Amino acid sequence: MIYPRVRIFRHYISRASIFLVAAEGAILLLLAHVLLATQTNAQGQGIVPDSWFASFIAFVCIVIFLSLGLYNRTVIPNIQVMMVRYVFGLFVVSIVTYGLLQAHLSSVPVELYSPTKYYLLPTAIMLGMAALFCTRLLFLYVADLGVLRQRIVIIGPRELVDSFQRAVVGDQASGFEIVAVMDPAAVEDSVTAELRRETERAPIIPFVTERADMSAVLDQFDADELVIALPDSDLLPTDALLDCKLRGIQVTEFLSFVEREMGRVDLQHLDPKWLIFSDGFGAGVFVNATQRCLDVAISIIILLFAWPILLLVTILIRLEGKRGALNYQAHTGRNGEPFALIKFRSAAAVPEAGGAPRWARADDDQISGMGNFIQKTRIDEIPQIINVLRGEMSIVGPRPERPFFVASLSHHIPHYNERHRVRPGITGWAQINYPFGASIEDAREKLAYDLYYVKNRSLFLNIIIILQTVRAVLWPTGGH
Repeated sequence: MIYPRVRIFRHYISRASIFLVAAEGAILLLLAHVLLATQTNAQGQGIVPDSWFASFIAFVCIVIFLSLGLYNRTVIPNIQVMMVRYVFGLFVVSIVTYGLLQAHLSSVPVELYSPTKYYLLPTAIMLGMAALFCTRLLFLYVADLGVLRQRIVIIGPRELVDSFQRAVVGDQASGFEIVAVMDPAAVEDSVTAELRRETERAPIIPFVTERADMSAVLDQFDADELVIALPDSDLLPTDALLDCKLRGIQVTEFLSFVEREMGRVDLQHLDPKWLIFSDGFGAGVFVNATQRCLDVAISIIILLFAWPILLLVTILIRLEGKRGALNYQAHTGRNGEPFALIKFRSAAAVPEAGGAPRWARADDDQISGMGNFIQKTRIDEIPQIINVLRGEMSIVGPRPERPFFVASLSHHIPHYNERHRVRPGITGWAQINYPFGASIEDAREKLAYDLYYVKNRSLFLNIIIILQTVRAVLWPTGGH
């Protein structure tokens, strides 16, 4: 069994990216030791620089890179986007590291302080940046080789596998590679032609059920994992699969595989029995209590630091002639309970066509100049902190929808109401993984991510989402 926390980690970072985090963490740890050594006379006193503080600096730097999306699977292969963010990340890390060093050195005895070694700092920083840059380039080369990817053999219809491969095409940072497909409908005479054809698809091979034949196939393709995507459970070769399991080959059901690797639930092939018998949905008192404590703590911190911005935005909105700075709108909360969501007013108060609500649009002509600014910077969302403190919302959770849309979407999309099992959030798993959308199909795609969150909700996942929200604010790609 792959526990939810491990499954989330594998989806977000993947096996290949773990190599990158470890390599950069080691370089940052070494660099932090060097920086401490250049600022103290520890060697002359026979004292080793504070390793715990160097580790803390390296950890903070990794968290900053993580929050800027530098380990994101879609960013790593794009060297242009990655390097732009990387330069910005190094700038932020330099400022934070300087502040941490100054705070630490204020507690260092005067006789151990060695400002004469300050000239070593630029050299150490330049060498560190060069090492980090080379590590990134080396990672791209290693990722292209595919040596860090799990080799997968799938048993199931080629049409299903083809659609799945199209969804992940171009993902260099993915943690797997489909090396073969056993299609039960494949005709023996056509298999040779399928194997010889030069195509981006994985080769189609005969579906085998005997132990020896299954072992031979897995050995031939050097497979690490066998994924089962059979629509008919009667076709399941239980003896052969049990033999694979006992040999150490991981055997995974297709829906669980998609959930693990894609960070979403496959709605198209979703079987309610899978939701019932798979792990997840187990958030108990501890998870709820820690999430509530996190909600309150973050809300108070945001209010303490953001109140000048809130005051300024309120004044500017009133100067634009709006009736009021805040807008109260009915939304659906936990267990379907309605509540009034609070946001800064960004658009003119005009009647909706036909008296029915309409989907939000990215280019809405009713949005004012100030409204456009606060929407792009996400400032319009800050008043929802009040909803969080009231207990109507959480910092992290599925985005709340208006009751009119909930009724419509529940009719068109199966399992849509399951997203209301938890408190809605200001940010969420769907918001950081799916771009802005305003249609039934977009709602269906976002539900795939929302169900994943509801199923795997944990403190770890909440922290990942909060860190990635920083990236979404700094580099908006349409998500909202």
